[in-house]
Amino acid sequence: MFIDTHCHFSGRSEQNKERVYNEALKSGVGLMIDTAFDMKSSKEVIEFSTSHEGVYAAVGVHPDACKEITPENIKVLKKLSENKKCVLIGEIGLDYHYEPYDKELQKKAFISQMELADEVNLPFTVHSRDCTADLIKILTENKKLIKNGAIMHCYSGSAETAEILLNLGFYMSFSGTLTFKNARNLPEVVKFLPMERILSETDSPYLSPVPLRGTENESKNVLYVTRKIAEIKNIDVGKAADIIKSNVKTLLKKIDTI
Repeated sequence: MFIDTHCHFSGRSEQNKERVYNEALKSGVGLMIDTAFDMKSSKEVIEFSTSHEGVYAAVGVHPDACKEITPENIKVLKKLSENKKCVLIGEIGLDYHYEPYDKELQKKAFISQMELADEVNLPFTVHSRDCTADLIKILTENKKLIKNGAIMHCYSGSAETAEILLNLGFYMSFSGTLTFKNARNLPEVVKFLPMERILSETDSPYLSPVPLRGTENESKNVLYVTRKIAEIKNIDVGKAADIIKSNVKTLLKKIDTI
C-alpha cells in the first residue's frame, strides 16, 4: 500500500475528485489525507472523507488565511476534529513568502491551533515557508504541545533543521520536490533521516513529480515519491512503502484500517 499523507481534494470539481480518488485506488494508494487550508475546506474534507473509504481528513487554517482563526472558529474546528475520520489538525504554520503578511497574526493563529491539537489529542501538520527561525522558536517554546507528534509537510529544509525537528518529535514528509533536479539538498536529508520518521505525500494538485512536471498532480503520483525515497535509502520500494505505512500507523492513532 502507498500512502499520500497530504493532498487537497477541495477545489476540484466533483467529477475530478472522483476520478482522482478512483485512479489513486487503482494505483495502489490505499490511504489519502485530505488536508484543509481554511474554514470552508475544513468542512469539505470532513464531508469527502466520510463518504470515501481510505480517505481521512486534516482540519485547520493555513497561515495565508490566519485571519479566520477566531475563538468561535477554534470551536468549530474542535467540533470537526471529533469526527472519526479526522486524524490531524492542519495545515497550520507560518508563511513569509508572499507580501503582505502579518507575522504576529500568523504566529498567534499557529499557536492557537497547536493548542487545539493538544486539547483534542491529535498530531498536527505544519506548513513552513521562508520562516525557519520563527518556526523553530515557536516549536521549541511550545514543545509540550507536540506530545501527540507532528508532521513537517513537504519538507525542504536542511539536515540541521531536520535534526532539531526530529528531537521535537516530528516526522518529515516528502513530496514531488524530492524528484526535482534542483532539489540538491533533499536527497542528503533523506539519507540523514531514519526511515522510521519519513512520510510520503503529493500536496496535489501542486508539485507534480518528475517526469510529470507541468501537469496537475494527483494522489496516484505518490508512487514516484516513494520510489525516490527507496532509491536514496537503497531499499526495495515495497519495503519503503511498508515502513511508511508503519510510521503512519504509529503517528495517526485514529486510523485503525491499516
